[in-house]
Amino acid sequence: QVNDGLGQVDINVADRAYFQQALMSNGVVVSEPMVSRVSGEWVIILARQVKGADGKPLGVVYAALLSKHFNTLFSRFALGLGGAVSLRTDQLALVSRFASGEPASDAELGTKRVSPALHQALANNPAKGLLTTRTALDGIERVNAYRRIAEMPLILLAGLSTEHFVNDWNRDAARVWGIA
Repeated sequence: QVNDGLGQVDINVADRAYFQQALMSNGVVVSEPMVSRVSGEWVIILARQVKGADGKPLGVVYAALLSKHFNTLFSRFALGLGGAVSLRTDQLALVSRFASGEPASDAELGTKRVSPALHQALANNPAKGLLTTRTALDGIERVNAYRRIAEMPLILLAGLSTEHFVNDWNRDAARVWGIA
């Protein structure tokens, strides 16, 4: 039950995929991004089966992690102009994205739109890697690093804009050559 300000309201999540998966699993289940029935905000759910003393399932315990919470964490990174950090599920659904210089938005959350280069990189090395590509969401070319999060079906990607990254590198290289 949830208090909606007018009284107690029953919220049933038994029809959600994460609930059904958690009932059948002995580990933590991570949902695809979804809009919470409680808060109305984008979340991912971490769920786990609860067993009785006899070992039989009693139900599911779960926690909702707000997408905007990840945005707040990502906004603390020094990405430079045009840099971006995103969190995606194993299925490449967008959980959260912070891009420096852009306003926060829920517009692309839950979508699976990524560059062909990212698909190829993940096929070649699913655990971690580097690639340079134009990001499908905003068209900015970035040098990206990605890594799967241990024991979770999540991928963290961080990218620096090639325009700004390379310009800074060229400026620093020119200084060094000038000194030399």
